[in-house]
Amino acid sequence: MDHAEALAKKILVNKFGEEKVIYHEAQSNGEADFMVYDKSTRRYVEVTSATDSVSKELRAVIGNKIPQGERYFKSDKLNYFWVVRLKVTSKVKLLEKKIEKILIEVENKIDNKELICGDFYNYMASDYLCSLYQDNGIDSLSLFKSESETGYFLAMPLGKASEDKSKLMADIGREARKRDNIRKMNYRLGEEGITKPILMVFIDSLDNYSASFAFDNSEILEIPCELFSVEGMEIWVFSYIDNNKAKLDIFNNVGAPHSEIVNV
Repeated sequence: MDHAEALAKKILVNKFGEEKVIYHEAQSNGEADFMVYDKSTRRYVEVTSATDSVSKELRAVIGNKIPQGERYFKSDKLNYFWVVRLKVTSKVKLLEKKIEKILIEVENKIDNKELICGDFYNYMASDYLCSLYQDNGIDSLSLFKSESETGYFLAMPLGKASEDKSKLMADIGREARKRDNIRKMNYRLGEEGITKPILMVFIDSLDNYSASFAFDNSEILEIPCELFSVEGMEIWVFSYIDNNKAKLDIFNNVGAPHSEIVNV
């Protein structure tokens, strides 16, 4: 069970009760990830993740290198705490292997009086930094003074709200159109007691393009009717808010969407 499925299970348990949520570990017969008992019916639930390559690489790096629940890398070789803003084209695994060395070089290269100013973004225009950014897939560096911590934080690319909405809709649409997801939504549909399949689309909270719009914006999304290609299906969009809470948005092609905060 991956991290998206694990969170999905917690949400399903919260909604239906633990004894009514069945996880299909093998899926050898082509069934969906979960089956839930909803009153007198059974509903199949397929879980999918809408994340881009930067999000996937960053999550993999974080999972392998730092404690669970944290997103920053501690380093006693640095004198400051840095925020390294990634680009959408960044190769995270390659960058992570050399970022500490890059930041040490930056600290040695730039006068300490300039560093103490607090925000290193102002120095982005220098020839040295422009070359460094271009060569390493870095959008910008920001400096934070800390009395106790030195290290760095790998931050996702920033996007405009309109770009976030467009990307989120593209992410959801891509997952809803995947043949394998549609096939699993149709699994045994029409048999007695089996109805209203659910496609749960995980939006990675590391992916600021989608997550910042989906979960920090009050505007209600409208999902095109053609994405509900399976009879009675619902699309549940979900993500972590923190270690104890998740945001859930439920869509169907009948009524208005429903949003809630779920304890996980």
